[in-house]
Amino acid sequence: MERWQEKVIDMYNQSLGPRFHYKLFSHLYYNAYNFSKKGDDNMKNQLTLITNRLDNVTFEEVGKIVSYRNIQNSIVYKEKWNLVGKNRRIYEAALERINVATDDNAYIAIRLKEILISGLKKWLLGQSDYGVR
Repeated sequence: MERWQEKVIDMYNQSLGPRFHYKLFSHLYYNAYNFSKKGDDNMKNQLTLITNRLDNVTFEEVGKIVSYRNIQNSIVYKEKWNLVGKNRRIYEAALERINVATDDNAYIAIRLKEILISGLKKWLLGQSDYGVR
């Protein structure tokens, strides 16, 4: 997934001056999302054009993939947290939210999970194009 995101960023950055290049895929997505909410769809359209060209992944699917990665990273890196004082309360609140967001059949529950699955399937099918298997 990381190589695919790097490819998207590289393609997106080609139209920008070096000073404005994106380094993190999530920043690119959230900027496009926030501008779109304000009525400016230029970034969203450009990002969608690139993700559709690569693997026919929609903007909504990209959003679910970004959300999934954020949740996954918060779980993976929680062991590195300093669990004293305020951080302990944040940690326990995060774990409680994860418990609320899961059910008996899923490790991570995400609304509109079928959109995430659709995007991941398209991404996985395209991995041979990026030297990943």
